[in-house]
Amino acid sequence: MQILPGSTIGILGDNTNNAPLIRHAHKMGLNVALFTEKKYENYRTESDYWFMGADQWTDFIGLSTVIIYNQNWLSFQMMDRLAEIDLPQGTTLLELTSDATLLRGLFEENAINILPYQLASTLDEVALAASALTYPVRVKSIFKTGQNSKSVILMGSWDLGLVAPLIDGGQLLVETWAVDAKQISLPIVIDQKDQYVSYPLLEVTTQQGVKQLASGIRLEEDMEQALYETTSEILKTIQYVGALTINFLVTPENNLYVHDIITGINPGQLVSEVGENSDIALQMLRAITGQALLPIENNVKNKILSRSIEPEHLPRLYTQWEIRDNWILTVYPNINAKGVVGEVVAIGDSWDKLQTQFDVSGIWFIDEEIND
Repeated sequence: MQILPGSTIGILGDNTNNAPLIRHAHKMGLNVALFTEKKYENYRTESDYWFMGADQWTDFIGLSTVIIYNQNWLSFQMMDRLAEIDLPQGTTLLELTSDATLLRGLFEENAINILPYQLASTLDEVALAASALTYPVRVKSIFKTGQNSKSVILMGSWDLGLVAPLIDGGQLLVETWAVDAKQISLPIVIDQKDQYVSYPLLEVTTQQGVKQLASGIRLEEDMEQALYETTSEILKTIQYVGALTINFLVTPENNLYVHDIITGINPGQLVSEVGENSDIALQMLRAITGQALLPIENNVKNKILSRSIEPEHLPRLYTQWEIRDNWILTVYPNINAKGVVGEVVAIGDSWDKLQTQFDVSGIWFIDEEIND
């Protein structure tokens, strides 16, 4: 399928990460129509058209040459609507990632290594499963109910009370939690011919209470080879066009597990914008519109670190305004579902120097640290 200049790309949802897609679409000579299930009074978008609510769905699909999504979850009502139209991305992967048992079943069927897990529906069953798996464990609903589905980590039986808010009669997933494992993410874009490019590896951590990404990290040679081979096996089993991220866990014992898959350009988009390659949003649109993907260099020169910014961080960020010549700030047009208003991306030649810049800046200190 080729989508040419003058056509209209329809984008689903109110994801704050839609902005790069919209900007690239305009550069390609495309119009953009946005559809949100909710009706907003104060919502900023660069789209040419904006449709809100079920009563405007027919107008949205009538105007759009092609429709895409850029998030890892859509409501059941939206999934029902999508079943009636032809999407280049399809909905199979979205259905798999919305149901933890389906995704794990796919991995098990193809001998892809995942953390041990059991299913439970009551507090007693969770306790039995946790004892069988051995603590610590993570507990979450098997179904995603939003962009940020809730989960809890149980370090021991004394934490079982944390599960109570999750018990609603449905099934829960109880899985071994690898406390000291590194979360390594691999952003990928797949085109209409099942060809794909992968971006430099990301390491995802929590630093001073917020998410931090390190782009361009390297693993031991054998581990990297295993990761890329596993990626190849996963991509053979799915039908999808566009951007996605495969999240892995790497333990201190050098065990590699597949954690989950996220559809859309997040989390690697902002670091890809300042790197040495074409960014993920551009590549996703090239895939959707039928263009060839641009080559990607994984052995990158620059080190890139990014951290999330919440509203209370902004006044502290301004103290660095005239100091940091290697920082790039992105402020979202709307606060996202996690309460994040933007990202700071730092570029340099040393991880330690970048980490120190973030840690000593005072931006992300929690109130207790400031008072001390």
